[in-house]
Amino acid sequence: MKRKALFFLSIDPHESIYFVIDFIFSYYCVIFSNKGYNKGYPCIDILRFVHLNIYYQLGIFYKKNLEYLIEKIRNDIYFITIFAIKLSYHLYYSKEPCFYYGMSEYYSYNPFTVIIISTLGILFWIRISTILVPSIGKSFYVNIIANNTFSIMINHLLALEIVSDIFALLSKNTKYFKNFDFQRFYSLKGFYIYLPNNVLQSGIIYFLSCLIIPIIIQKIINQFKSIILKKFKRCNKRNYMNL
Repeated sequence: MKRKALFFLSIDPHESIYFVIDFIFSYYCVIFSNKGYNKGYPCIDILRFVHLNIYYQLGIFYKKNLEYLIEKIRNDIYFITIFAIKLSYHLYYSKEPCFYYGMSEYYSYNPFTVIIISTLGILFWIRISTILVPSIGKSFYVNIIANNTFSIMINHLLALEIVSDIFALLSKNTKYFKNFDFQRFYSLKGFYIYLPNNVLQSGIIYFLSCLIIPIIIQKIINQFKSIILKKFKRCNKRNYMNL
């Protein structure tokens, strides 16, 4: 929205300006979360959304301004640097710093710590992806995920809810899954992940749903777009012939 607004105002700032602004917003979202503003809705949604926006902007900033420089760094130096910084945080806190983005729970960690450690994770997987592209880049399954990353990012929480809804319906209407906890299911404190018979490996159902359901949603959207576009072209063609 801010990009669209500036576009209509004929303002085109450098990506670094966007990055600094988003960094400031993200920084204070962590502070407000640590002060307890993340305990209720809609505050938690705002804090989560605004904080995570910095990583979206980081991707744009990286692609436009940093990628050609960072790609020149050798893999060994690249990974050693990431591991050294992460190890420094482990030693400083005497444990592995962990955060829960879903509930904007940062356990009083400094905003710089949250943003830097999160960025290290992103940089780590960027280089892993770059290394794997030559060997698996032409894989059908890899590409179908890669081509639908936006839908996966947007709809994976919906996918979790759909799976939980299916388990809830089966628990109510069949003799299966009778240990389904409806109190936790209806609670607004977080997502209820039901594991049949408490078998941890059954969590793979949720994991796969976060990939498959968003891809199906995107395919349906693409199909509707295609139908609408065809009708639009036909209407334009008829109008042109009438003229």
